[in-house]
Amino acid sequence: MNRRIIKQLIYGGFFLAVIFLIGFGVYWIFSSGASCFDNKQNQSEEGIDCGGSCVSCGVKYPKDLNVAWARYFPISDGKILALASIENLNTEVGAPSFSYEFDVFSKDGKNIKQANNSSFIYAGEKKYILEVIDIDAKNIDKVEAKISNLNWKEKSQFARPKVEIRDFKTEISGNSTSVAFTKFTRDLYSGITGSDVRELQRFLKYEGFFTVDLTNKFGAITRASLTNYQKKKGVSPASGKLDLKTRNYINARIDFLNSQKLATSDVFPISVTGVVVNGDVEAMSKVVVLALLRDKYDLLIGISKTEFDNLAASESKSFRILFPANINAKDINPSATEIYAYAKK
Repeated sequence: MNRRIIKQLIYGGFFLAVIFLIGFGVYWIFSSGASCFDNKQNQSEEGIDCGGSCVSCGVKYPKDLNVAWARYFPISDGKILALASIENLNTEVGAPSFSYEFDVFSKDGKNIKQANNSSFIYAGEKKYILEVIDIDAKNIDKVEAKISNLNWKEKSQFARPKVEIRDFKTEISGNSTSVAFTKFTRDLYSGITGSDVRELQRFLKYEGFFTVDLTNKFGAITRASLTNYQKKKGVSPASGKLDLKTRNYINARIDFLNSQKLATSDVFPISVTGVVVNGDVEAMSKVVVLALLRDKYDLLIGISKTEFDNLAASESKSFRILFPANINAKDINPSATEIYAYAKK
């Protein structure tokens, strides 16, 4: 073999050795160097690419919300209140927003009605979700609840505010009386006052759309309640104004209620009172106070709520939660009443 060929073999071998070393180095860097993004549990992780030196597994792989149970309560003629107990099993993340749906099933197993809305939940929190649904309880076998569209955030980014309930008690004042509703003869809208405004609020409360104490002023809560009523009943436009079209619709409903003697006075026999306190350094954009009534056997027999907007830092407000007259006051165990505050900044 001549010297020229030997030289070529030596140079070629050297070149191949260099290529091999470079390739091996690249392979070693990318295959042996453990990271939190290599889809392998190859360092001090608790799971695949989470825990230990990586982001917590509870943050990276949160569990779905648990729906413990769902049930319904008849609240008035042609209406039910659907209620579900849910729990966030994650202690490191909360959801600033999620969607929920109540499905109503008939006695033959058909899904006959749905109601959708959205809410929020903090890390490790248990809470209730509820919706008023237009359907006769006689047609229902059960309700189910399901959760979707969870938007997770770490606990440090969505911390539970310091809102508490103080001095709450269950009050039973006696039996409510049947008082006919008065039909409406003029338009009602934001800013207007009068006894007919109070009557509109009483009607909307009976229908399940107004949840606070009655007044003589048509404010933001009355407008929102009337808008929701118009949307639910298909009265267009849903403007939050008692115009001629809405008056005719409601007056027809009042004729029926009065004929059946279903109207009640604004003196409700059962209520829960107390004080909600914002102990946080920031204002709350919304606070919902929820009360649950139980009987002597600890069975849940009623639920109602009230809402506040813009509860300032360190501010406290008194509340009174009213319950429909179809709950028998004699069945209630006042000492077993549960109360919850759900607040969001």
